[in-house]
Amino acid sequence: MKKWMTFAGLLCLVCLLTCGCGDEKGGGAETPGQTENPGEPDTAGGTEEPDTAGGTGEPDTAGKSKEPDTAGGTEEPDTAGKPEEQGTAGQEDGGEAPEGEPVLEGSVKELKENGFVVTENKSWKEGDGEVSVGPGSGDDSEFDKFSVVFDEDTVFSLRTIYDGGERYEDEKAGAEDLSEGLSVNVWGEKAGGTVKAKEVQILKVVF
Repeated sequence: MKKWMTFAGLLCLVCLLTCGCGDEKGGGAETPGQTENPGEPDTAGGTEEPDTAGGTGEPDTAGKSKEPDTAGGTEEPDTAGKPEEQGTAGQEDGGEAPEGEPVLEGSVKELKENGFVVTENKSWKEGDGEVSVGPGSGDDSEFDKFSVVFDEDTVFSLRTIYDGGERYEDEKAGAEDLSEGLSVNVWGEKAGGTVKAKEVQILKVVF
């Protein structure tokens, strides 16, 4: 009987020991992902990489190659508001419009050696302009006549007028270009009924 009780006690002790070991194993077991390793960085959220979204710190040169500022362009002379020069074709040929007002305006009545006779136009102011009228092919008895003389120093030019005076061309001319009935402007010295011509401008109107 004593042996049996001793055996039963040993059996109970073994059972107790067995249960105790099972609790320690069951309660102390660590589940995956919960193990803490002191001193090591937490990599659960992924490996931390340096932030390169803003670039490498170098200046952004994409599509921005720096070039000299030419926005202002090359400075050009200001020609706004200046009238367009007319008669440039004639000036290329050497013809130039005389300066100042002519001393005589009229039409050639008669050609002479080293000179010609001019029937002077009658002129008067009207409004903001000036009206100049010649005798035409009619009676010129009421118009003044002047004898024009010239020499080798007298300059002749021809002005061809188009479109009712909208444009014209100036070119060189000579005494041989004179003919009766042509309109002329004369610059020079006027004394009495004679004009010593320095410049003679022959006018030709193209309709």
